[in-house]
Amino acid sequence: MTHEDQRRTLTSIPYLDGELKIIITKEDCNLGNHYHEIKTEMFQLLKGSGTGVIDGHEFKLLTGNHYPVNQKQRHSFSLKKDSILFCVCSRPYNPEDDYEY
Repeated sequence: MTHEDQRRTLTSIPYLDGELKIIITKEDCNLGNHYHEIKTEMFQLLKGSGTGVIDGHEFKLLTGNHYPVNQKQRHSFSLKKDSILFCVCSRPYNPEDDYEY
């Protein structure tokens, strides 16, 4: 399933008990700014550049590195245009488990 807006294209693929997500940015954009009570995520930058923030710790995203996000960890990503961010999620998307901050 693919979701698209002016910022990015997000493709979601069911995988085991969770899902895989591929995010391709159309412009410089900020994504995330939320946390999950139940779901965990593992992000990897496949192409492009940007920064991430997990629980207040800011870092430069490096291609190929893994960025785990545990339950209740606030996270956001600022990505440059044409970046590709891959994510493995422990559970499928559930809007009731997205808490904005």
